[in-house]
Amino acid sequence: MTTTEAIINNLFWGYDTVIVILAILNAVVLGMAFKARGKLNILLLYSLNDKSVNIKKSTLSPDASADEVKNIKEARSKANLWHSIFANCIAIFPLLGLLGTVVALISLSGGEGIEDTQNSFMVSLTSTFWGMIFAIIYKIFDAIFSPKLELLNADTERAITIRDEKVVSE
Repeated sequence: MTTTEAIINNLFWGYDTVIVILAILNAVVLGMAFKARGKLNILLLYSLNDKSVNIKKSTLSPDASADEVKNIKEARSKANLWHSIFANCIAIFPLLGLLGTVVALISLSGGEGIEDTQNSFMVSLTSTFWGMIFAIIYKIFDAIFSPKLELLNADTERAITIRDEKVVSE
């Protein structure tokens, strides 16, 4: 069995399938995080073409109602929740790869033939491979996603503070 065949076979018919299923689920979670971040962005009414952050464009004016503030806080909370789930799942991929390695190496204790030993080593290496690949890919997405969410969080907090200061001073 060639290396490429082993990687592909283990991906769809072996332990690596667990890693692929988690990768698909994490992609769904990332989509939910993007959707929630977009909703927060819309609630703050940022122009998608305007790279500068302008609080004056925010719907959260000093005259904003308590419901508007509540909606923005809920949108921020959802965006942060989905991002947190996504970011924490990234750390699971290398761990699943290591688990696959351990499971494959434990099966070596049966004293099987040379071909079974080679297959066990190949399974252990492919699970580590896929765990690392998905962790790297999702870390790149996280590096793109996180700064934008952090900016929205800061701007939301600033807009709420400005509104609250205006309400208190009246």
